[in-house]
Amino acid sequence: MRYLDSGWRAAAETLAGWLSANLDGRVSEFRFQSGYFSPEPIRLVPAVLNNIAQHGRVHAIIGSNDRTTLGADIHTLNAALSMPNPRAQLRIVSFGSGLYHPKTYHVLRRDGSQAAYVGSANLTGPGSTTNIEAGISLDSSDGDDPLVLGRVSDSVDAWLAKTPADGVHAIGGSADVDALVLRGVLAAVRPAGPPPAPIGGGGDGGGQQPPGPSLRALVRIPAGPLGPATGGGRGPLVGVVQGAGIVAYPMGVLFNGPHPTAASRDARALTGAAIPGNAVGLVYGVHNAIVRKTFGTEGGTSDLNLPLEVLPLFLFGIAGANAQPRADFAFHARYLDRRGREPRNVNRQSGRTNITYVGVGPIAGLQPGHRDLRMLIPAPAKRLASEIRSSGHTLPGLGDFVLLELPTPTVPTVRLSVLDPSSRLHRTVRDLTATTPNVGHGNAWWLPAGISPAW
Repeated sequence: MRYLDSGWRAAAETLAGWLSANLDGRVSEFRFQSGYFSPEPIRLVPAVLNNIAQHGRVHAIIGSNDRTTLGADIHTLNAALSMPNPRAQLRIVSFGSGLYHPKTYHVLRRDGSQAAYVGSANLTGPGSTTNIEAGISLDSSDGDDPLVLGRVSDSVDAWLAKTPADGVHAIGGSADVDALVLRGVLAAVRPAGPPPAPIGGGGDGGGQQPPGPSLRALVRIPAGPLGPATGGGRGPLVGVVQGAGIVAYPMGVLFNGPHPTAASRDARALTGAAIPGNAVGLVYGVHNAIVRKTFGTEGGTSDLNLPLEVLPLFLFGIAGANAQPRADFAFHARYLDRRGREPRNVNRQSGRTNITYVGVGPIAGLQPGHRDLRMLIPAPAKRLASEIRSSGHTLPGLGDFVLLELPTPTVPTVRLSVLDPSSRLHRTVRDLTATTPNVGHGNAWWLPAGISPAW
């Protein structure tokens, strides 16, 4: 158990810091209730929130005290949760007298552990980053009572069964938000001046402020649209706790823990999300560096640039002096001859590879032109090429194709198939690239199931 108090004016003491540290790729369920709401805090974790909403569970209970919560803000949350969505539940609570005023946030991780924040901070921009707020952070991984954490979760779920007669309104999509605006439960425009005070105060500092010193936001909230994000390297940023501060990485990058310090590995580096388009991997056109360094005799290694559409597959750690997101995997390479089979005189080669988001994080400003998701083609591929040459088989050349099968939770390895360019399989692949759109930097295509022979 930890006591958090933003009166210390440290980013890690804020609700935004707790969200950035705990709402990561390990989380399968997220529950929260907040008396007041504005969408700024979820800009810190848009890709994670969308991933949980698509593959796990999100339960959100939001107050509209004195009918001041903006319909536009709930529309934003509705879109971020991809409503209507059977994996997400959203409720608005509003009473004729008295306030809905809890501020609790709970995560359930894939390994069964739980964490929660219970305190004074509303899920608003000022509440999560600027105001003086205090709370308790609990984590069953640190020995806190799972039964107490379970009560935090249950307290959110208890509101799901309530009805408008109880002051609780279900949101299943945009039409429900509009209906609550028309009924006056949600506000169409932000009220002028400070929030009304008769029922115990409220809000998080909206409206006119009295004279006095100003508080500085401790966490920068990224600008830009919410909703599904693919993590384009030049887009809005998401904060990740490192030490006592928060380092910015592109939205869409999912991390394997609150304070990643080493590269993630194998199955623990995967979210379980499906490869886009029900593909099993990618077809790559052979570029010049592969011809020279991997298939040729020139020294060094080459890379494949992965399309950013595959970012949701990976849970990254942090590696290297530049603190770049990196995931390490087992690597296998094979050669398929003119018949589409593995010849007896060319052995499979195995080793390790890594997928690294280059040029982001602390060095982003120093390398503004080098932001790519790269997979290293390791030394075993070069050994395979040497055996192909020495056995008299034909290597692909510039403009020919190779197959890259991406890791999955059941087979957490990267698998490269080098094709004889005169084979029927290679012609099939060439025809595929001529009839389907490419992805990423233009030198890759989705690899459908059924094309690559079984390993």
